[in-house]
Amino acid sequence: MGDVRRLAAAPECRHPVQLPQGRQPAGRGSRKWAAQQLNGKGKIAFLTDSTIELGRERTKGMVDAFTKLVPGVDVVAQEQAIDPDTGLSKAKAILAKHPDLNIVFGVTDAAAYGAFKALQQAGRAKDDAKTFVGGQDGAS
Repeated sequence: MGDVRRLAAAPECRHPVQLPQGRQPAGRGSRKWAAQQLNGKGKIAFLTDSTIELGRERTKGMVDAFTKLVPGVDVVAQEQAIDPDTGLSKAKAILAKHPDLNIVFGVTDAAAYGAFKALQQAGRAKDDAKTFVGGQDGAS
């Protein structure tokens, strides 16, 4: 199944996930959570990376796998973000348009952490039962 790493972006993140690297399907934990907590419905934003081949592969893997296996969750945004500051600013912009966003999935833990902070700044509780933030370890 490939190299698996644990999300370590922030100890306060409520739903850490384990994700395979590279071209392998990503976000198994988030897909399962969406099916159980949201009854397969909701809104997701992807924080992506198109700057290098590995980033493009990870982006394609996470978007394709998630949308195929949880088709009832609407993709409301795909924004370039690989660091916390960009994840924060992109997530703030996404939340301005979609305040009912349920899932943010980042191609890196760092971008996901920025999105987590944006959700907190928008007033979302860190233990909100209808919110999931996850990312892939970009360190390898």
